[in-house]
Amino acid sequence: MKKSRIIAALVCASIGLTTGAVFAQPSPGGPDTHHEGYRGPGPGEPDHGPHGREEPRHPDWRKGDRLSADYRDHQYVVDDWRGHHLHQPPRGYQWVGVGADYLLVAVASGVIAQVVMSQ
Repeated sequence: MKKSRIIAALVCASIGLTTGAVFAQPSPGGPDTHHEGYRGPGPGEPDHGPHGREEPRHPDWRKGDRLSADYRDHQYVVDDWRGHHLHQPPRGYQWVGVGADYLLVAVASGVIAQVVMSQ
C-alpha cells in the first residue's frame, strides 16, 4: 500500500512539472529564431517588411491615379504625419506610406492627391 502511494505521488509530481512545457509559447520570430545566433533571413530569402509580409512592387505613383485597395489597409496609413514631416491632410484625406514614399489619398475613392517620393 505504501509503495502505491509513493508511485502515485511521483506520477502526480512528474505531471505537475511537465505541464509548464505544454503551455510555453514559441519565440516571437517563430520556431527557427529561438537560438541566440539568429541574424534574420539568410541569402536568397525574401526580406519581409515590418508587418511580416513582403512589400508588393509598385509602379511610379502619379497624382490622379487610384491607389490599390491593398495599400489603403490601416497598416499603411500614416497617423503620425507630423513625425514624418508631412502637412496635415485635409478632411477626407489620409497619408499612406509605402516603403519610403508617402501618398496623400482620398479616403472614399483612393485617388492620389499628392506624392512625396523618397530621395
